[in-house]
Amino acid sequence: MAERKHDDGKMILMLILEEGPMSLQEVQEHFFKFVSQMGFGFDLSHEERSKRGHARTGIPDHLENVCETLVKEGLLEGNNERYTLTETGKKQAESSKETLQKAARWVHKHVLSAEGATKNTIFIDALLACTKLIVGAISSSAGLLADGADAAIDTLSAGVVYWSVKKRKEVVGTMVVILMMLVTSVGIFWDSLGGILDVLKGIPNVLSHPAAVIAVESLAFFVALFLSFYQKFIGIRERNFALVSQSVDSKNHIYVSLLVILGAVFSLFGIRVVDSIVGIFIALRIFLDCIGLFRETLSALKGEEIDFEKHGGFYAQKWKAHKGGSFRAVIVYMLLDRQKAAKNELIDTLNQYFKPGYLPALSEFQFGFAFNTDFENTFEEMMRPLVDTATVLLSDGFYLLNPEKKAEIEEAMTESISRELMASWRFHKGKSIDDAFRFREKKLGVIRRFFPSEEKITAISSGIYENRLFFVITTPSA
Repeated sequence: MAERKHDDGKMILMLILEEGPMSLQEVQEHFFKFVSQMGFGFDLSHEERSKRGHARTGIPDHLENVCETLVKEGLLEGNNERYTLTETGKKQAESSKETLQKAARWVHKHVLSAEGATKNTIFIDALLACTKLIVGAISSSAGLLADGADAAIDTLSAGVVYWSVKKRKEVVGTMVVILMMLVTSVGIFWDSLGGILDVLKGIPNVLSHPAAVIAVESLAFFVALFLSFYQKFIGIRERNFALVSQSVDSKNHIYVSLLVILGAVFSLFGIRVVDSIVGIFIALRIFLDCIGLFRETLSALKGEEIDFEKHGGFYAQKWKAHKGGSFRAVIVYMLLDRQKAAKNELIDTLNQYFKPGYLPALSEFQFGFAFNTDFENTFEEMMRPLVDTATVLLSDGFYLLNPEKKAEIEEAMTESISRELMASWRFHKGKSIDDAFRFREKKLGVIRRFFPSEEKITAISSGIYENRLFFVITTPSA
């Protein structure tokens, strides 16, 4: 608890250093913006919050206690209406911010940049190659020695990709990756075909030390899995096709590791042909990846733009759809309240909700739900699902909800909003209804505890009296 107070205190000092004097309510609002960007904290039950030291009053009062502690320590001065930094507090805030900025610069340079990702790939590939060669030599496993030699070649190709990124010659790096994938494809196909022919000829193919092979290749599997996601993430983020190509190569190494593990497992039962048959299909899959990457490289050389988004994969598409749904939900909420709004008003609302300005740590590390989203340029694409389904209409330059759909939306949202507002108010006592909605706790179903499971809520009204929120809930039996 004391450690958390210390960390939150640093964040409050940095926040006031950047934004200027703030009231307690403004500090609380910025903190909830921080938590909403991180995606956690609002789904804790009262019991869970109690275990974490917030049983009596919750996070808002926790922040008030932190501010009071900072005042006692001589780092802040003032009261809940207005807090300002003392000279000592200013120095500590500047020191904390400088430390975060240094850490952020290091992470961006060595982890999140294209050059850093390729350098890390060299190190990981070299470590994996050494592991395979050493274990192969100790166990006298010819297969592991050959796989280690292949990993060593991958290290060299990773070095070429690093050079190409550093010298801004990504096409060279991409072509090297494609060539290595082609070699891998041909090698797997040839070995698999040879394995099938050996079985047909009755030639024994005994695998020595299968346990060692399974252990090392299991490690290689997880390394390739990590590299594939890491390289893909940085490649798409930095718009670097050489890294995206490398992520495809790493994905193929996942298949290769599974193939070797499969062969080792079946060899324990005296079955010699299954891995060879699977190997032929994997070789064909890698070859098709080579063709696809080569075509994209040729298109890039002709000046055509590369579609990085299609390399994002299933989870990237789901994440994109989730973000788009969140953006559209805010627009629908606004149109329910405002009746109609111009494009610039909707964009301002999206920026207010999803780009909340300076937040300690998140701003330094450039992390956020919509940090790289350009609402101005993507607005029409974002609105298309609402417009195409006639949920939202465009009239005289204004967007408005379709009256025929509005009743359906209000009916569907009544239960959802009432549940969330109730949970939010229990968590954020003392705020206005708008603030309670904006910073609502993501804990659905709380209000259902007060009704039978089959009971339907048809309407809900709310009001504030003596700093308390009251609900009037209508059900069919009311």
